Amino acid sequence: MFQLPLDFLIHSISYSQFNGKNLDGDDDYSLPISIERVRVDMTPVFSRDSNQSKLTANGVIYIDGINSSGLPEKFLEQSKIAFNGADLIVTKAIPCYQPNVNSIHHWELEVV
Repeated sequence: MFQLPLDFLIHSISYSQFNGKNLDGDDDYSLPISIERVRVDMTPVFSRDSNQSKLTANGVIYIDGINSSGLPEKFLEQSKIAFNGADLIVTKAIPCYQPNVNSIHHWELEVV
């Protein structure tokens, strides 16, 4: 299967992994790492039920399993991403696997 095309992966982000709560009860994050060749799409994502529409994410970040560089072993929800001067929080980290192979094709990170 083909990877995400390089001309699609025009952005860079900084990723700080969520490590849980520290002794003071505050969120604890790892030092930021730079991830190159990703795609940031700041289009809102909504879910809809029979009564209302609800914002579930402010955008989605696409990270290729091969062409993106600087990747951690996995992405975790509640982690922080810095992009264009804004701090975003990962609400959902979706690993998308290659067909018939147990390897990551790409990640989709929903952020607020």
